Amino acid sequence: MRLLGEIARRARLAAGLRQEDLARRTGVSVSTIKRMESGKGAGVSLASWIAVFSVLGILDILRSLADPYAIDPFDDYGSRKRVRKT
Repeated sequence: MRLLGEIARRARLAAGLRQEDLARRTGVSVSTIKRMESGKGAGVSLASWIAVFSVLGILDILRSLADPYAIDPFDDYGSRKRVRKT
């Protein structure tokens, strides 16, 4: 997780984004982004990692780590929407 966090931090800085900017664009909390970047992202959901890497334009890095024989979690990303009961 430390390496992924460092990659995310470098990509964010290269994009000229603050953690707050990235949080707003991804819907991931600032505290979660801080945990990710500090290498303490072991408890962070895969959806959060995908959201951050996607916005930063480096999603292929996560794809390269995926098991080629497993179900691809990236296929459904963005197609599911939460529906609130009213």
